[in-house]
Amino acid sequence: MAQAICQKAGPSVATECQQYITRNGQQDHGAVVLTGAGNMPYKGILHLTHPNTKVLKKSIKTCLETADKKGFRSISFPAVGTGGFAISPDQAASLMLDGVTDFAQKGSPQSLTTVRITVFQQQMLQNFHSEMDQRARELVHKSRGFSAKVTSRFKKVAHSLGKRSRVAKILGFSSSDGKRSVGDTTTTPTSLLLHFYGTDGAVDMAKRRVQETVDENFKEEKINDAAVLQLSSDEVDMLKAYGQQNSVSIIVDQGQGGRHCITIQGISDVASVMSKVWEVLHAKMEESRKREQALSLKKDLSWCYEQPDGTYVPFDPLINLQIEEAYRKNKKGKVQYEDDVGQCEIDFSTMKEKASGQVSNVRRDNLKACAVTSAVPSHWDPQPNDLKSGKPQLCHLVNLKSSSKEYKTVSSKCGLTSIISIERVQNPTLWSQYCAQKQKISLKNPGINIEQDLWHGSSADSCTKIYHNGFNRSYAGVHGVSIGKGTYFAVQASYPVDRRFASSDVSGHRRMFLAKVLTGLSTPGDSSMIVPPTRPGGGPLDTYDSTTDDDSSMFCVFHDAQAYPEYLITFA
Repeated sequence: MAQAICQKAGPSVATECQQYITRNGQQDHGAVVLTGAGNMPYKGILHLTHPNTKVLKKSIKTCLETADKKGFRSISFPAVGTGGFAISPDQAASLMLDGVTDFAQKGSPQSLTTVRITVFQQQMLQNFHSEMDQRARELVHKSRGFSAKVTSRFKKVAHSLGKRSRVAKILGFSSSDGKRSVGDTTTTPTSLLLHFYGTDGAVDMAKRRVQETVDENFKEEKINDAAVLQLSSDEVDMLKAYGQQNSVSIIVDQGQGGRHCITIQGISDVASVMSKVWEVLHAKMEESRKREQALSLKKDLSWCYEQPDGTYVPFDPLINLQIEEAYRKNKKGKVQYEDDVGQCEIDFSTMKEKASGQVSNVRRDNLKACAVTSAVPSHWDPQPNDLKSGKPQLCHLVNLKSSSKEYKTVSSKCGLTSIISIERVQNPTLWSQYCAQKQKISLKNPGINIEQDLWHGSSADSCTKIYHNGFNRSYAGVHGVSIGKGTYFAVQASYPVDRRFASSDVSGHRRMFLAKVLTGLSTPGDSSMIVPPTRPGGGPLDTYDSTTDDDSSMFCVFHDAQAYPEYLITFA
């Protein structure tokens, strides 16, 4: 888990953890430490140190309390401790849900509304299902306020996990785990003891006839198939229960060494039971194929829903596949599906999801298209699709939340107090062109810093053209050409804020860009320059990369791809 987080979040999280240990020393078992989330689109990561059965319940509650104090709306847990810390799944389920229940009943949560526990292993689901079902029953008479929401959520998730699986439907059971059915049908194995009386010859004859009758009617069939290994323990129980209902014995061997066999024995209609077992195995193979298809699609395309805090969360792979298949059939239609909160519906024409009375935005992220433009920064959001063409948008503006670290970093650089919005410009084509130019200039200037974050003010109409098509030096001269006929950028934000450069729109709003600019090796410029001058001792093509004024407060570049409009700031 830690390794996966570090790979996704980048090195900053590991660095922050190490700095914390340096300042505070090694943490006790069950301690909870909050760090940033690095490159991941979350508000933070809660690290639980060395969990064991003695501290897990308290640690889970501490995590929830910390998240609530920080104003988090939701939190997600893995099945804590079931990996390297050797906590059994049933213990993890019990202790984790004890912690959640304790927090819900005894605390007074102010912001936290959603607690998720993500369980990847199929065999662990039953442990959490049973525990959640029990918590729902325990809370039903005690619930008030937030704990009432928790009760409702427990009941919904327990219902979802308890709904009939495909195997249960095939075998005619009423619950997915089959345990009720097993309990109803399990009987003590019976044996028939025959006493023979008569002469030795008559007894021998009777025994032979009984054996012949048994041999004639007793049947044994074996099924060797890889799908046997796909059966969960609950599904194995259901098969055995089904066999008992039909007076046959079903033995399932999922042993190692390639053994995957189901043996069906009995004196009744073994063939019909065998046919039903094959139906189950075919369903499992289809289920496995569908999951592989879903996981494969997930690598290229991801449907996501918006949370209250503005972040987007991907759907489960199987639901993702169901949504995408419906979308491809009718891009203006609707799709209904069932997830952990019950029946849901997405309207593709509005890109809205209805779930439990709530309406949320959804989006379709083409990850494959993003991979093609792999040069894009890791902190960018997935590029949304154009509703008409279905292809990724060429340019997308992401309105940053004022509470985000990214927003605060940009706002602190410009020093304005009247900021209306800060938008991140995501234009993969412009970014790719900028990266190519950066590589070229970097090779020309080994060992020097070739890139600066600079400011550029403009009108509303020009800003739209810039973030779609890039900076255009053909507009040179609009605000003067003192250091060359190119595109101008200022070191200080106070210069482009001037109304001569950042003109107001009808609402009185002005705009400027914080741009990445490849200034490279610069030289003083003058108004006659249409390209940078040649470097001393260089050939006619070996020119400077930009020009500047006397105090290096202004830079001019002569190649449109030498600057990328990273952020658009709108202010009053």
